[in-house]
Amino acid sequence: MRFSIIEMKCFLYILLTNFVFTPTDEKIIKANVYVYVSSDHCYSLNEPLCRVLMRPYVSGKYKEGTQCPIMVKPYRDIQQATIT
Repeated sequence: MRFSIIEMKCFLYILLTNFVFTPTDEKIIKANVYVYVSSDHCYSLNEPLCRVLMRPYVSGKYKEGTQCPIMVKPYRDIQQATIT
């Protein structure tokens, strides 16, 4: 368990120090998604549970599924553009 947390922290460090993340022009909306959990996965309950999860969707593209588009650019390109 600890090893996977360390791996995730290293992965995030590499991403955040080497890339610049910016939002796109597309409008993002939030929608609630209902997930049903069977009683096999619950503790001493005989009926299914309903869990509500909030997911991001692009406005007008609900059928394409959950999306949260972002622009990713290498940090070096941004840094060199500001120097010249």
